[in-house]
Amino acid sequence: MRVFRRLFLLGVAALLLIQLFPSGRSNPPVVPAQTIEQTLTVPAGVKAIFDRSCRDCHSNETVWPWYAHVAPASWFLVMDVNHAREEMNLSEWGTENTDAQRDTLLEVCRQVKKGAMPRWSYTLLHREAGLSAADVATLCTWSEQARAALR
Repeated sequence: MRVFRRLFLLGVAALLLIQLFPSGRSNPPVVPAQTIEQTLTVPAGVKAIFDRSCRDCHSNETVWPWYAHVAPASWFLVMDVNHAREEMNLSEWGTENTDAQRDTLLEVCRQVKKGAMPRWSYTLLHREAGLSAADVATLCTWSEQARAALR
């Protein structure tokens, strides 16, 4: 019993101690002229899917939930968002060259078709973010049209 109590107290102390190490949460400023909506034609239906299922991770407009303030969960969340922003950032779309934009548009369709996006860990806590077959079709049709327009 004594060992259990000491381990418990040590665990609580460690949990409190790691709260002193910031996670690096950030939302860089959004330059409206660089957003995907200003750079490409994004129909209302596609924008609605982006807003519901993509924007929290793939933009500089992340709405950080309460657990983004608690280590170690915050560390994993920040790491996921930073990686997502590197792959595709809806807020900085206009800073990419045309070839990179075309590649990203192709990858959008690939990722949603295979069910890799949005991530299961995100939809577990944000049920509304899940994509229907119609959403996938909408994104793929749009991404193909947008790729063609970038030629």
